[in-house]
Amino acid sequence: DMYYGLENEDDNWNKIFRQLASQGHLDRLRLLRESLLTANGNFNKNQIGWFVQLFEDLKPATEELLALQSELFQVLTSPQSKPINSALNHIKDISKGPSFLVDEFLIQVPVLLASSVKAVVNSTIAICENLLKDRPEIKETICLALIDGFVNNDEGIQKKLAKLITKYGTNEIVSLPLSGYTQYILS
Repeated sequence: DMYYGLENEDDNWNKIFRQLASQGHLDRLRLLRESLLTANGNFNKNQIGWFVQLFEDLKPATEELLALQSELFQVLTSPQSKPINSALNHIKDISKGPSFLVDEFLIQVPVLLASSVKAVVNSTIAICENLLKDRPEIKETICLALIDGFVNNDEGIQKKLAKLITKYGTNEIVSLPLSGYTQYILS
């Protein structure tokens, strides 16, 4: 089959979309944006996985990821873990920059920490740890967001959270919010 002068013998639509974007027939940023938005659309797991793979194969640059932050944060509420893990990997890459929308990310942290998927929780903690190191001026806000992770009943995760909160938080800020989680804290 020929589409826009492109051969598609192997019926690889992912390849066709990438070629059309690279040749300027498709708006690359829009293709990236729409691929992200399928994570919460009316698609099944396989279709969402296909769009996640297309997004990954397009290898978005840092500037593109920064332009798509709101969409990346929307992916974090997907019912599927594959797009969430993909989005978190990209968020980790851009979280060090000054144009990273920290507050928008922190709104998502409590839900991410409550995830039953360990990779999602660990990636979220890793991003928060980077933010704690890079943005000391908002360490209390980040520590308060991390406290919600004590609903997770994995002892290893709770230990990571406790270490970060102890290292970066101050007693007067975190003690009262922490007291609400005493029934969840394991050790």
